[in-house]
Amino acid sequence: MAIKDNPKYRVLLVDDEKEQLNKIKDIIEKSNSLKKFIESMETFLVNHQNGTEEIVNQIKENPDHWNIILSDLFMPTNDGKGSLGGLLIADTLIPYWESDPKFPV
Repeated sequence: MAIKDNPKYRVLLVDDEKEQLNKIKDIIEKSNSLKKFIESMETFLVNHQNGTEEIVNQIKENPDHWNIILSDLFMPTNDGKGSLGGLLIADTLIPYWESDPKFPV
């Protein structure tokens, strides 16, 4: 996943179903009120090969890159045995929220 440079507002959409990602992205792009605030939107499709590991690593490398993260909870885990991979993303963000209550996500 390539990270876009220097947009004012950044939204990350994470799901394991491409159709759901596209629906959410379409809704956001069609909303005039949201368009003003979102200059960059990334989508990340989770699959059984990468689970949520890749996005968790991206968050750890640059935790304040995204202003908003919208993530499905029921996605494959990294080992492919679980279905709550989205909780791994939330768990990754908890230390940042605890250390900085103004953390921008």
